[in-house]
Amino acid sequence: QMLQQFQREARILATLDHPNLPHVTDHFSKNDFAYLVMNYIEGRSLNEIVKKEGHLDEHQVLNWIDQILSALEYIHSHGVVHRDIKPANILITPDGQAFLVDFGLVKIFDPVNPKTVTFMHGLGTAEYAPPEQYDAQQGHTDPRSDVYSLGATLYHLLTGAAPPTVTQRMSDPESFREPRTF
Repeated sequence: QMLQQFQREARILATLDHPNLPHVTDHFSKNDFAYLVMNYIEGRSLNEIVKKEGHLDEHQVLNWIDQILSALEYIHSHGVVHRDIKPANILITPDGQAFLVDFGLVKIFDPVNPKTVTFMHGLGTAEYAPPEQYDAQQGHTDPRSDVYSLGATLYHLLTGAAPPTVTQRMSDPESFREPRTF
């Protein structure tokens, strides 16, 4: 059943065609592991860039975020939720094009059944994950979860510091520093 779910999700990902997404060219499983094969994107991750340069120029960041928002609007309109948006999963090519990569936690979203089961499980990265991604009782992810994670990514790019983890934000709201304080 899990293999069938993975194959269904892989087929949907293979139909996606957007200038800010790598194209899925194949999928397979071997030795109890499932794999997606995607086009190679030459570039550096935003995580690498912010580590080297610290906080980034607002106009450049907004250009990249706009490109990723376009990709998110596209995948959400096709029922796909990424669930792991963070600076490490956004690549910037030498010509400045942004690509959303790493669909390892992807979920095919059904608005009629928001708790749709997915083959690729995981909690994402704590600094960027929305609280509902960690709530086993009530929580579920949908397109709003990706928007939240992109906002946390934007915070990191503009301040040069990752936001507090989801548990820190929930247990100590004062741990979150306003961007203007950097």
